[in-house]
Amino acid sequence: MNRKSALRITVLYDNRSTNPALKEAWGFSALLEQEGLNLLFDTGGDSPTLLHNMAALGISPTQIQRVFLSHFHEDHTDGLAGLIQAGAQPEKIYFLAATPEAYKARFQALGPYQEITAPAHLVGDWYTTGEISENTPEQALITRFPHSQVLLTGCAHPGIVRVTQRAYAQYSAPFAWVGGGFHLKDASPESVDDTLTALNALPIQTLSPAHCTGDAAIAHIQTALGQRARPLQVGAALEFAP
Repeated sequence: MNRKSALRITVLYDNRSTNPALKEAWGFSALLEQEGLNLLFDTGGDSPTLLHNMAALGISPTQIQRVFLSHFHEDHTDGLAGLIQAGAQPEKIYFLAATPEAYKARFQALGPYQEITAPAHLVGDWYTTGEISENTPEQALITRFPHSQVLLTGCAHPGIVRVTQRAYAQYSAPFAWVGGGFHLKDASPESVDDTLTALNALPIQTLSPAHCTGDAAIAHIQTALGQRARPLQVGAALEFAP
């Protein structure tokens, strides 16, 4: 693989914020930028909040070139229509073929699209895990570097351990970072510990829980991992060198 430029991830929508200029609401969205490509991962639960935060962070809807929908739930997809109305013209909207028909028709009407089933290359260094079917069908996004990978999850409904194991099996490189929703909001401390034990069996440098991980589980992870944990919130910006 040729030498690549850094990956930048900016959280645009989350139910946690430390910046009064940015709105928090239940849901998740993040902008990924690399090699002149911009991909919006999920679109949050409503467009006014998403567009407000984008404007506050100096991001225009017209910058969005691709949209990746991890799963069909409204807190990850309901910002999409308003984003399109505000001027976004994505070249491709990626969503699962297993999406319920009512949601699928809604997404199809908003622009060029690609239905995802199996692991696949999307564009640039971005890959999908493909559909992971346990519980709510979901896909996660992998950024591949020559000797590492970055994994972003929406809610990890099939289980964050299963999602991460899928990504590792797909591209056997250590994780510089695993972040997003881990769906541990109703998990007991013992269950969170079991999850961390399983994740620690994989080569992961940093974990960044957000959204549906839940405040209690996020605090537990931070205490357990120390500097290896970097919780996300609206406005968080991270850069990863190849």
